[in-house]
Amino acid sequence: MGKILNHLNSPILKSSAFLNKKMKKVFVQITFVLLSVLLASILFADTTDFSVHVTRKAQDLYKVEGTKIYIKTRFCYEYCYYQEALLKYWGYSYDKGKLIFKGGQEYDVEEVFEGIEVSYGTVALTNYGQLVKIKLILVPTELR
Repeated sequence: MGKILNHLNSPILKSSAFLNKKMKKVFVQITFVLLSVLLASILFADTTDFSVHVTRKAQDLYKVEGTKIYIKTRFCYEYCYYQEALLKYWGYSYDKGKLIFKGGQEYDVEEVFEGIEVSYGTVALTNYGQLVKIKLILVPTELR
């Protein structure tokens, strides 16, 4: 038993334990730096600003005129037809951007869609098992 205890107290094992502590400390420091850089890049990421003309199509749904792009907002009560607005888009997180109208009113953008128009009589199956007539399919997309 004494030989085993002597081996546990050997300088080689003590130095390797020291190296493990030092390596852990370096690993934690590197991880902290990488996470800090990632957080800073997210916080200070550039938004993309688009000058657009929008028309209200439904509650909280606006079409960007001259495109197939639709913007879903949150609690937006602007009734507009071909109104100038600024779309600030970052494309990630709970809110994907802001839709700012000429009067200064700003609203959160929940999602940006590409609209696909379908032919008359097209039906879709809902989550509740009902068939409904549709005129537009909205597919989530990202602006570039």
